[in-house]
Amino acid sequence: MIKLNLPREPHWITLAAGVRLQVRPATTALVMAARHAASKVAGTDTAAAGERTATLITELAKLAVIAWEGVADDKGKPAAVTPDGVAALALAAGRCLRA
Repeated sequence: MIKLNLPREPHWITLAAGVRLQVRPATTALVMAARHAASKVAGTDTAAAGERTATLITELAKLAVIAWEGVADDKGKPAAVTPDGVAALALAAGRCLRA
């Protein structure tokens, strides 16, 4: 069952493969910051639109994720939450969804 509540405090969400993310609530400021980053992607074709969408999702994740569990570095050690790490997780999640 999916509960349609909008938490106002950081909360945990569970993804596949034992990954959990602690995220900030999706405030207007957070979404607008991500939209601003996505608006910098130039072009009007379909490829540019896809890149803007991917940028928006990645920027939302980079701004929202504050902790995680079940994410390891290339040596199998727990990975620190960094903007690059969150971007890599978003990319990996996108690949899983397309598979």
